[in-house]
Amino acid sequence: MCLSEVPISSPHPQIRNAMWFCGAREDNQLGSVEFHHGNATRACPGMTSGCCDGLGYMGNVPYIFVKICEWWPKHWSWLFVILRCAFERFSVGKLWELRPQLRPGWLAWPKQPLKKKFRNLRSCVMRALRNCIERNTFLPSRDEFNLECVTLRAPHFFIKDGVWRCAGYDSSLQKWRHLPPLTFLPAYCKPDGDLFKEYLVCIKDGIVCMNVSKTSQDKFIVFNPLTGKWKELPPLNHRRNPVLMHLVVDALTKSYQVIVAGSSRSGDGRLSRITEVFDSRIGKWTRTGDLPGPDYALNDYQSGVYVDGYLYCIAFLDQEAGRGILRYNLNKSTWSNNWKYLIPFSTNSTILQLVESWGELYLFSEQVNENNVEHWIDRVEWDTDIERGVSWSLNSVMRSEKMGGRSLEVYPEYTCLPYSKHQLCVFNTIDHSGVVYDVRNHRQSEVLQAPPADQGFSGESFVSLNPLSFTIELSSKSKI
Repeated sequence: MCLSEVPISSPHPQIRNAMWFCGAREDNQLGSVEFHHGNATRACPGMTSGCCDGLGYMGNVPYIFVKICEWWPKHWSWLFVILRCAFERFSVGKLWELRPQLRPGWLAWPKQPLKKKFRNLRSCVMRALRNCIERNTFLPSRDEFNLECVTLRAPHFFIKDGVWRCAGYDSSLQKWRHLPPLTFLPAYCKPDGDLFKEYLVCIKDGIVCMNVSKTSQDKFIVFNPLTGKWKELPPLNHRRNPVLMHLVVDALTKSYQVIVAGSSRSGDGRLSRITEVFDSRIGKWTRTGDLPGPDYALNDYQSGVYVDGYLYCIAFLDQEAGRGILRYNLNKSTWSNNWKYLIPFSTNSTILQLVESWGELYLFSEQVNENNVEHWIDRVEWDTDIERGVSWSLNSVMRSEKMGGRSLEVYPEYTCLPYSKHQLCVFNTIDHSGVVYDVRNHRQSEVLQAPPADQGFSGESFVSLNPLSFTIELSSKSKI
């Protein structure tokens, strides 16, 4: 890995301090690093002696040199001190004890050889830093480097050592990668053991939205996992725990909207019809058009699918007909009564999930017929005609027999998520493995292996109530 790709926001102080010594400059907007021919005396003021202990003598070199530079050019024989501390692994405290022995002989050195010695020392430090990063103990940390503009699929949230963490699959590198630990999240975001599956999660353009309520009252936060910035949204106008939650980001205005609808609170059908939208430009929730159909039409936790200004979701169309597809016009803030589609096999399905992939709309379902359980993927298509109205159709993409019995109904055991332009992945949220299907050739193309547990990808598992069919597109430019 090229060292110029290492972000100075690295959580490891040893690497951060060494990069400061080497002339690294932090860009507060992009979180990137430039290596330049700056003054070698530029040091990180927050360093302590504990920063060098964990890396051994090679990792001590940058830190020791910075400490020397703090009192250079008073008096020192830098070559003697560097060699002695490097090979005898003296601590910083021991280094200060050696100060009386240092001689001002450097004043007599010619200017050009001194510059050459500095160049050689800098090369040595860079090699030491590179070796440090390449060690196996730093494998999880390396995945946190150079995440700007990275797209991760199959997001996997978990808690390790009391800290929220997230990982995803980078299909371009064909490997699982970590996000930086979400240490910035407030303490109330960590789920209780008994309420570990009570959250809804949405992700779009580098922004994550969570409903982290632990009671009947809502509590929403949005955050950027790359910059660590977060914000708690104001309470809903009608306090409840919504069933549907979706996040839409406007790349031009750097604004976002959170759409919520329905209610999981029993005994109040009025709340189950309410739709509200939060607009970051005005900073408040606005009630919009109510859901059509019966009370509690939204009884499956979901995020819906956003395509060309419309949000599509699964809902009960009436009391007896079963479930189908509804459409919400975000610009007009209304649900379309004439855009309904009854799913013919909805009564036999334990899973009904809409998926968007490169502008195409798909329906993933699990069919239960006697002793057989199958996973289906169908492409959803429609035509509009002034006289005939809307004509819907489902075109089969994949049929696959599922091993074992029917899926869990408490939370989505299986989800379908976009993998590439012409590929979808049926993903197991329990063991975090999947099967990738080619939607053009109607066949299996590859297998997505579970993340390796021995590289820091395991912890207290978190399974959201809604399917995480989103991709994580990281960007430090996304505003909260």
